[in-house]
Amino acid sequence: MSKTGVLIWRKIFESGDAKRIALQHPDISDLEITRDIPYINDNEQGRKQE
Repeated sequence: MSKTGVLIWRKIFESGDAKRIALQHPDISDLEITRDIPYINDNEQGRKQE
């Protein structure tokens, strides 16, 4: 495909994506944020216990 053809297809897909994305409205009313999740035991802190 020629460079011009690629640019035309890219423009077509980009305009379709822009319309689709503009219509998306995620529902975040039940969003729950959890902070400070421990991933290791506080006694370990990344080192071996002797």
